[in-house]
Amino acid sequence: MMESNLAPRTNWTTRMRKLWISIWILLVAGCVSIPESEMLDSIPAIDRAAYQRHQQQLDSVDSWRLQGQIALFNLRDDSRDAVYIDWRWTPTTTSMRFSHPLKGTLARLEQTTAGAVLIDEDQNEYRAATMTTLLQTYFGISIPVDALPGVVLGRLPQRAENITVVRPSTIDDVVVLSSYKVIADEEPWQAELSLFTAVNTIYVPSSIEINATDWRIKLRITDWSL
Repeated sequence: MMESNLAPRTNWTTRMRKLWISIWILLVAGCVSIPESEMLDSIPAIDRAAYQRHQQQLDSVDSWRLQGQIALFNLRDDSRDAVYIDWRWTPTTTSMRFSHPLKGTLARLEQTTAGAVLIDEDQNEYRAATMTTLLQTYFGISIPVDALPGVVLGRLPQRAENITVVRPSTIDDVVVLSSYKVIADEEPWQAELSLFTAVNTIYVPSSIEINATDWRIKLRITDWSL
């Protein structure tokens, strides 16, 4: 493998930058703190205890893996870009593999206590101390990566309003977050979480969709491991 300090090639950089824009949008809710009591006002009192139990379950998850597809729709020019993702997470390690069914692996992004590395489809390596620094250096996008796991698990973001919840099971006494709205850069974004499945008794979403005026982001998860 060749290690490089140069930016990845243009077409690959453009594709991956679009991907990270979509992941950033998934994350925008986690930037500003609002008291939890205010955010929970829209949840029916009868559901709050079960909902809070579920959020506590999500807080206890210390490792997971998801496989699926993430797609970014630009509604202004009617374009779409999508990749498959295989994402593994623990408190000290993160590994993401991005691929295309015909082109194979497009990139790998990994972080350990030793640092972060991005490997492109030509096996060039790009390194930095952290994944956040690496993405800022090569893609010009500043993303607090550490906050991402909570978003995809279905935790309530810190900057949410118009919260709705749902009971995904007629058997288990579980209430999960199903939708919320956030304001990012003065624009409203509507998030929808659905197709919940129980993995080791913990319900997690298999579909996350976020919509705004010009953008739509879809994350479809085909396999969860907790």
